[in-house]
Amino acid sequence: MSPVTAVSLTNVWGCDLETKLSPSMAAKLANAFIPATITGGTAQPISFFLRYLSLGPQQIHFDLDPAEVEGILATGQSVFAVQHCRESPKEGPPGWETSAERGSTDGAWAGKNAVTAGLVAGMGISVGLDLEDVAQSCWGAQTVAHCTEWCRQVALAGFEPFVYDGFCSGLTPEQIYELPTVRRYAADYGPRTLPTRGFCLKQHQQTTIAGFSVDPQYAFADLLGGCMVAMGPGPVVASPA
Repeated sequence: MSPVTAVSLTNVWGCDLETKLSPSMAAKLANAFIPATITGGTAQPISFFLRYLSLGPQQIHFDLDPAEVEGILATGQSVFAVQHCRESPKEGPPGWETSAERGSTDGAWAGKNAVTAGLVAGMGISVGLDLEDVAQSCWGAQTVAHCTEWCRQVALAGFEPFVYDGFCSGLTPEQIYELPTVRRYAADYGPRTLPTRGFCLKQHQQTTIAGFSVDPQYAFADLLGGCMVAMGPGPVVASPA
């Protein structure tokens, strides 16, 4: 792998997308802009990509892998990852069920798949839990246990866990903030709030950019100065004379 570095994402825009990017696709997006209708000001360059990890063995035809990481880095952009959210069962009450055991298993896969995908452990790279559409029967303590174990496994794998606060997360803002081992939080497009620290990544309305369906994301420092960290291309090292 080419030299890489940890990139603190502050006051920059990026794309969250489920499309697997070839080098040419990554370059096409990297040369595009987040439109002014999304940013609320002027069009902004794309600085990072947020891509996906599997809940089990990595699905290389859909999710992040080393070739895709290399293609993104070759554009000069940075990349970090979030694990796919579990889906609601086809029958029964809506929402998926959380548990400490499931959180531990999913978190272990998230950490393993981050390494498999080519993200380097030990650099503080952000890896996220997509917390949304949780079954109401699991709200509260059960979901706290799930998140705690998930984040513990990701931290053990050498990454900085973050929680994406989405629709029906199953936790109050206070419970999300009080999760142990979590210091970074992302918010979906909805009107989310978080005490004391706040968010450092905010999703905006889905749009199409350069022919790709993306969720624009704005990254910034939270109220305590924390930010998401992505993996970017490292400095060019001169060959010895």
